[in-house]
Amino acid sequence: MDEKLSICLQKVKEGAPGAFDDLSQLYRPLILSLVDSFEAAMPADCSSREDLLQEATLALYRAATSFDEMQTAVTFGLYAKICIRNRLISALRKQKRRAERSVAVAELPPAPHSSGFDLETVKEQFGHLLTRYEEQVLTLRLHDLSYKEIAEQLHKDPKSVDNALCRIRAKIRSAKKGGQ
Repeated sequence: MDEKLSICLQKVKEGAPGAFDDLSQLYRPLILSLVDSFEAAMPADCSSREDLLQEATLALYRAATSFDEMQTAVTFGLYAKICIRNRLISALRKQKRRAERSVAVAELPPAPHSSGFDLETVKEQFGHLLTRYEEQVLTLRLHDLSYKEIAEQLHKDPKSVDNALCRIRAKIRSAKKGGQ
């Protein structure tokens, strides 16, 4: 390993002021190249280039603090590239899940105060797909109760309510695709 790089990595691990700035300037072309390759894959309404640059920079920092200089099989440059790439892949997946959840939320029937809302119609169309618990959760959610309020009323954990709503959205989405 290059002596200068080795010293820089050691300083980053020790938390020396300015050490990471030096390292990030050295690896800036790699970061920009990887961000450019992932930016095109991001959903249009999701993360900006700045978000991707921040994720890549965090990955470089983690790579610098976790790299084992004693091993000789992988150079720091390759290790950093793998760490940054994996972090960007994770960010891309997270953004896609968020985008899918927003679409799923939009597919839920309208809230009670919206025009044309009819809880019975919703139950008639989708009730046969839902478990008793999911139907209770949906009914309460359509009456504008928060996850916490639903959880308290049904004596469940808010995460259980969240999971039930995710299953409900998936079932509704699936039923709409099958019906079209």
